[in-house]
Amino acid sequence: SRLGSACPAHPRRRRLAMVVSDVEAVCRIEAQRVLTHLRGNRKYGGLNRGWRELEDGSPVKELSAWRCGIGASGEAVASALFDPLLRIVRSPEFAGPSTYVALEAAQNVVIAICESLPATPSEEISGLLLEVSSAVCECVFEETHPQMDEATAMQMVTVLSLCVTSPAGGDNAAFPQAARFRAFAKVLALWEHYRHSLVLRACAQAALQRMLEVACSDLVARSEFLSLVFERMLQEVEQAGSVERILLYLRCTQRLMTHPSTRRWASAEGPQSRFFQDMVPMLLLRISDSYGTNITVLSFLLPLVNRVCWLCVDHWVQAGDNGHVSSLGALQVEALIGSVYLRALAGAAPALQAPEGGPGQTMTVKEAAELLVVLFEGLSDLLQPDAVRTIWLSFDADWRRPPLLEDMIQCIVDLFRDAPSTERQLPAHLVHLSTTVLTRIVGAFDGAADAVASPRGGLWTEADETE
Repeated sequence: SRLGSACPAHPRRRRLAMVVSDVEAVCRIEAQRVLTHLRGNRKYGGLNRGWRELEDGSPVKELSAWRCGIGASGEAVASALFDPLLRIVRSPEFAGPSTYVALEAAQNVVIAICESLPATPSEEISGLLLEVSSAVCECVFEETHPQMDEATAMQMVTVLSLCVTSPAGGDNAAFPQAARFRAFAKVLALWEHYRHSLVLRACAQAALQRMLEVACSDLVARSEFLSLVFERMLQEVEQAGSVERILLYLRCTQRLMTHPSTRRWASAEGPQSRFFQDMVPMLLLRISDSYGTNITVLSFLLPLVNRVCWLCVDHWVQAGDNGHVSSLGALQVEALIGSVYLRALAGAAPALQAPEGGPGQTMTVKEAAELLVVLFEGLSDLLQPDAVRTIWLSFDADWRRPPLLEDMIQCIVDLFRDAPSTERQLPAHLVHLSTTVLTRIVGAFDGAADAVASPRGGLWTEADETE
């Protein structure tokens, strides 16, 4: 107590400035770690010479100068540390272990800086994240050990995801959308390069989904980024890319279509709605054109087709409740159901009915049966009661549009009518699923006379009823 009263620096008597700030503490920890790692390699430094005697541009000399406070002071300390760290990241003369340590150090410093500031877009932080992101996109390191190389690539993915998705880096002027797409493309390139690493591919997929998720949360500011992403996807689908890449794009689209903000943007008035009204259906249709008979692709594609149709039906219902008539989704539903479901059904049924090994047969009987199973399972999910009634009111009951439900029923009827002989009957599971689809269509109108007479939505008005 006597010592505390006599010492003016006692915390109970006077609050002093921090000896070392939190950010600077993290910087010094990471700088020490990188220095220790580099000194372990005689190529970059040793104990025979002092750091001042090393050649200019040596990372050991630059980091040692930074630790001694030469050339930086105050708030510039953290920013000055990025120069030697990012030089290591960019330089191809460093192997995977050195690049990994520099990447991890840069990540921890960026996290410390972002945590020390409010989680709001900052021009200064956005510029810093742009610098780090650009360095990682330019990163080229000497591959020496497969496992270490994968760890380094995974660290690159982590840093790029941090830069693009950080709330503090939301300033579009300091961190342009084209630079964010460059980071997206770099992660995509790493996913492609390490095709045999399931762990790295899972990490890259999660990073891509996270970037799209953040973009969907603020679509007004990120519309250019999403446009570049969809242009890239559409271009590669047209070039008939690998099935694995198409599945990755479907996974990314799935995250975009199931985001909580999707429903609001899909029905909004403005350019942001075009992603869900135009680009997503166009992407699904082009994938269906090229991979419409691939069962693995269809297992990812059909749920997304259903999601688009459900969003359209919900919008019709809301528009009908509000007394408005809207055509949002009419073209999308017609194109998706007609070009994905009905076309695939029409193509699989003849193959199932044709004799095994016949001329011009594009798929075997087994493949046709498996394809029909996936299609009927997708239809069973799509044909919810409200969806069936709204589709009927908007298409089958409107002579100006194709009768989608009638065409579905006709495909199933043709399948049973032209079924193979008793020597090779339809698979039992296929019969059960087709029956389920018919039951869902018929059951949607069971006791629903009031719903049909007074539709809750759909493109049906009093003028249409009079006509």
